[in-house]
Amino acid sequence: MKRLLGTGFHRNAHSPLRRAYFWFLRHFVGVFGKTQRVYFVDINGRRYKRVVFSDSAQAAQVEQALQQFAASGYFPSLIHRHENELLLDFIDGEAFDPNHRQHLALLGDFFSDLYARDAVEIPVASSLLPRSLKVDLHFLQRSGVIDSDTEQRLLALGHVLQPDRIITGWDYVDPVSKNFLIVGQSVATIDVESLAADMPLGSGLAKAQMHWLDDAGLAFLLDRLKQQRAGPAIARQMGYVGLCFRVAWVKRKLLQGKRNFIQRAKLSAFADKLQGGAANN
Repeated sequence: MKRLLGTGFHRNAHSPLRRAYFWFLRHFVGVFGKTQRVYFVDINGRRYKRVVFSDSAQAAQVEQALQQFAASGYFPSLIHRHENELLLDFIDGEAFDPNHRQHLALLGDFFSDLYARDAVEIPVASSLLPRSLKVDLHFLQRSGVIDSDTEQRLLALGHVLQPDRIITGWDYVDPVSKNFLIVGQSVATIDVESLAADMPLGSGLAKAQMHWLDDAGLAFLLDRLKQQRAGPAIARQMGYVGLCFRVAWVKRKLLQGKRNFIQRAKLSAFADKLQGGAANN
């Protein structure tokens, strides 16, 4: 058994160049910076992942979320929590391919299982979405990301798309393709802090749309979601959830200093697409 287990023998999961990038963002161009750190730990020839959060409350929240899905196989097994740190099993698997239809089907099953757990339907006025959309758009306008006309246009579009009720529950809010692996006949995820409770369902799909999920892929996933009771309702709220999520995402990128991610034209094109869909319904 390897006995040199001290933190001096842990290997940072991010390259020196990437760590330097986060340092630069935090100290020169961003209001908020990434505080979470990830390390690889080898014990007796087996690899584990050590995740260090900024505080114990966040680590406990992730621990509780993982316990809810401990039997699913979707997430790394939690070995131990110590204060603000988690030790997780390391998952090996085949890289997720967004263009592989079977991989996409397995991802649909993953979201179906998440969305079926503890989902509740509430009046949209009881959620934070309407106010958050208004605050975020006004902040983006004052920050020079969008002009006043675009702010009012997106607010008006939000009113058109806003449903009377919205379904909330468990979602996986950072479904970039590199966060998924195929293990056997299932999807597994490596980014454990992205499992979130009490989210407007469809938030994860909205994030995937921003990176790799095209319209045909979204339709395919929504079709698989229809196999469960909440599927049709999620499809109805996707436009509104997608708008709110995308605007909030642009705000976060601005505050993180990641200005290269802020593309006004894409935000405008997304609004055009939603507006066209709303007009056709």
